[in-house]
Amino acid sequence: EGFAPGTIDYEVALPIGTVDVPVVTAVANDDAASMVVTQAADIPGTATVEVTAENGITIKTYSVDFRFVSDDASLQGIAVNGEPVADFYPAVLAYTVVLPLETTEEIPVITAEANDENADVDITQPASIDGEATIVVTAEDGVATLTYTVNIELVSTDATLSDLLADGETITGFDPEV
Repeated sequence: EGFAPGTIDYEVALPIGTVDVPVVTAVANDDAASMVVTQAADIPGTATVEVTAENGITIKTYSVDFRFVSDDASLQGIAVNGEPVADFYPAVLAYTVVLPLETTEEIPVITAEANDENADVDITQPASIDGEATIVVTAEDGVATLTYTVNIELVSTDATLSDLLADGETITGFDPEV
């Protein structure tokens, strides 16, 4: 955080509702250098500071991008064990994901990505294989929040027979292991 002479691009997030565009000023490292400051006209907008060294040849331009702080607390996507949740839509807050009973041996890992890179995503993983995860997204403004839930259900995929009978007797040659 803060100014570093080697960094030329900066971003300033302003509270929603800010009306006055901030005024950018700068101080050159070398008193013999000249500067031209171009102010941002609006929010969002960009102010630039062009610094020309005493030699008149070396020029460095710094930019300050002004934007409003985001109130977007929505998600871009949710994944279970790395697989995206089917039919995800940011406005839908509850999902049920079905996993195969026979092959699910560990508690699934839930991941999520916010629509806004400045939002905070806090995931409470399921406590059991067939549990529920909670995802709380807090917008950059620190006020707007959305809570998503992912319910994990285990469903058997076993479509085999344990016995095959005719008139109450196992049919000759039937083997449940085949």
